[in-house]
Amino acid sequence: MFLTKRATGRTIYLVRHSAAMDSARVGICKTSLIRHQVLLAQLQKLVDSAKADPANGAGFRDRGATILAESASRDSVAVAGINDVYMRAAIDTAGTGISGHYVFASVPRGDYFVFGEWAIGAKHYRWLAPVKMSSGHIVRRDLDNSVESGAGVYCNIGLGSER
Repeated sequence: MFLTKRATGRTIYLVRHSAAMDSARVGICKTSLIRHQVLLAQLQKLVDSAKADPANGAGFRDRGATILAESASRDSVAVAGINDVYMRAAIDTAGTGISGHYVFASVPRGDYFVFGEWAIGAKHYRWLAPVKMSSGHIVRRDLDNSVESGAGVYCNIGLGSER
């Protein structure tokens, strides 16, 4: 199997799809969803209070900004937990060479994810690409913007067809 990403000096993880990994991911997503529902209820109360007392707009804006920041922070916690699940489940790693290419050789047939994460400037990126291996086939899989992931994608991802 030969897979590529146009970045040098990076670590790419090969993760075999498993029910245990799905279960761990779903648990993290459910916890994150419950926390978001609490924050949404707080935002709804804030909107209702703002309608009842429009003169206190600045106070409501400040509290709303705090709630949105809490939401982003909770997404980060969910993503970190899911990243940990994928890294611990990795069956192999490969480094990208000077050309940005990476190779996993002799991969048995089955369903996998190719996973990578790193910072570029101030932004932290994560790529998660489903791959289905068949006997005797070579698969090329770029980790590009089509598979760049965040908490929303992680909590809705399923195995799809290879590209």
